[in-house]
Amino acid sequence: MTYIGNNWHPQNGYASMLAQAATSAITNLSADRTEWDKRLADYLRLQALSRAWEEYGAPAKLREASDRIELDLEFKFGRNWRKDAPPKALAEWETAIDRVVREEEQTTERFYRPLWKAQVALANTPAPDLAAALFKVEMIERDEVWNDRDLSGDAFEIVAQDMARLAGEAA
Repeated sequence: MTYIGNNWHPQNGYASMLAQAATSAITNLSADRTEWDKRLADYLRLQALSRAWEEYGAPAKLREASDRIELDLEFKFGRNWRKDAPPKALAEWETAIDRVVREEEQTTERFYRPLWKAQVALANTPAPDLAAALFKVEMIERDEVWNDRDLSGDAFEIVAQDMARLAGEAA
């Protein structure tokens, strides 16, 4: 996992999860996918929105601006710029950092809380087929849904119930 901004991201991104989601949509066509598909679409939509916002929305632009100020201060005043820079220059950097922090707080409310809710809703939804169950396992691990206190139960037990139910349907 890689730490970007204020969040951990899987090193290979979410590409493999998207392929699993697509595979899930074409397996076991007799399964009732209504609830799963709705929750999966919510999750994928919110995941894409939050990633786009984080990567090239306001948070990225504000972080880039604060990084430029920091690099400029280091260039002008050396490695110990926090000690050696004049108060006016430090105030400019602190203002930029404050903007980043405020934006991250707003980003959490606007994007991440709805995403976390969608993750839990999807994890709590019975997987209609094996491909969906495999996607769920991947999502629970990558997004660390297993430690969300709003999960309906133990993450392993949720997955084990899906697998047992699907094994019974296959028999």
